[in-house]
Amino acid sequence: MADTSFARIVAVLVAPTKTFLAIAERPTWLVPILVLIVLGAASVYVAVPKIDWQATISTKLERADREVEPERLEFVLGYLQEYVPGLALGAAVVLPLISYPLMALIFLALLKTIGGELSFRTSLGVLVHGFMPTAVGSLLSIPLFLASKSVNLYDPDFVTPNLTVFAGADTNLELWILLSSVDLFSLWTIVLLVIGYSIAAKITKLRAATCVVGLWVIWIAFVVGLAALE
Repeated sequence: MADTSFARIVAVLVAPTKTFLAIAERPTWLVPILVLIVLGAASVYVAVPKIDWQATISTKLERADREVEPERLEFVLGYLQEYVPGLALGAAVVLPLISYPLMALIFLALLKTIGGELSFRTSLGVLVHGFMPTAVGSLLSIPLFLASKSVNLYDPDFVTPNLTVFAGADTNLELWILLSSVDLFSLWTIVLLVIGYSIAAKITKLRAATCVVGLWVIWIAFVVGLAALE
């Protein structure tokens, strides 16, 4: 397979070591970012209209053991139904342009702190190629949502490749969010980032894993903490 920007977005999934060696020598990042944005936006465009907001909010409140006044619940549901489709689609396009460079900068700082040697461009190239499993997840989710009449995001019967398959109807909100954070595509991404950064920064896989897994755990703790504060 030729070493082109387009070929790399597939090659990184099947031959990560070879691909990241090439990225370390000649970093590329624009094509994978565009692929992540297009597939992410397509997934959001298909998914959001399928969400049953009333069932989703009701189930979330039950899992959080909370009650909300009917008037407030009606207001929230109206807001979600009217504004979320546009906001979610806009976020799917704009946020990657901010979040990926920011994450690349954070990894760059961490890796240099532990003796790594790489540039920001290389860090960004490794990062966006390492996130290609999320593009696969977005692509696979499209037919799943198209086939669904409606979706309750907190329903254990909604098929997702994460640990919520082991959750029950009485699983509390914090545990649900924790379980939903451990999914096939996140773990796949972690593996690729460890391989990629160990190669690009010329450090051991153990050191790279410490950075990658450490940041992932901090992020999950942050998300679960937010849920606990709601």
